[in-house]
Amino acid sequence: MVKNCLKKVLNGEFDDWDAALPGITAAINLHDNGRTRTAPFTLFFNRTSNNWSDYVLEKVLGDRATLLDEALN
Repeated sequence: MVKNCLKKVLNGEFDDWDAALPGITAAINLHDNGRTRTAPFTLFFNRTSNNWSDYVLEKVLGDRATLLDEALN
């Protein structure tokens, strides 16, 4: 399964396979299994995973929103 996912993500550019691996393993661990009807992450940690969030962008957008709010008021 991992090998097939790497082939699809990398499109023949196999030099950077190690950069793609964390995202692929996360996708596999968060996807519901057909047999158990539960994600491996949920079975292992006994909870659902948190939503993905890019905190760097959140901080940047938050600062811009604060500056915009101050400029308008």
